[in-house]
Amino acid sequence: MQNYQKQISAIAMFEISAENNPTVRQYRQIARIHEASFAEPWSPEVLRSLGEMTGVKIYLAIDSDDGKNCLGFLIVRATADEAEILTIAVGVEHRRSGVARCLIKRAIRDLRDQSCLHVFLEVSVANLAAKRLYENFEFKVVGTRTAYSRNSDGGYDDASVMRYQFN
Repeated sequence: MQNYQKQISAIAMFEISAENNPTVRQYRQIARIHEASFAEPWSPEVLRSLGEMTGVKIYLAIDSDDGKNCLGFLIVRATADEAEILTIAVGVEHRRSGVARCLIKRAIRDLRDQSCLHVFLEVSVANLAAKRLYENFEFKVVGTRTAYSRNSDGGYDDASVMRYQFN
């Protein structure tokens, strides 16, 4: 297994939503990362339409050294007192460097400030590293979705439904 990890000196967090007019370049960067991470990637157009929805926020982790390079992103939708992490992905060369942890930490902090009670997400049962990361944040498995996401072999993986409960 190759180690793609790249040293990152600092990560800047940036939030995009319909209100702050994100750029086409930002959506293209997000789409490239999503394509490298999922068997059924979302296009820049799909990502833009998500970003324009009420209650949706997209968090970008940006390399502070250049201020432009998107290291990873997280998309969350909040309604009433609960939220769902719709997707999270980190560029291949930046995995296992704390980017996903920073994204999740920021989203949870903001959702707590919005008085959310729960945060849900789905994760492929085959993605053990992601599942461990979520468990480290105290997400708990509360269910399973059968044949939820396409895998790289063309088949489908089940997904664990996980919930984070605010205290």
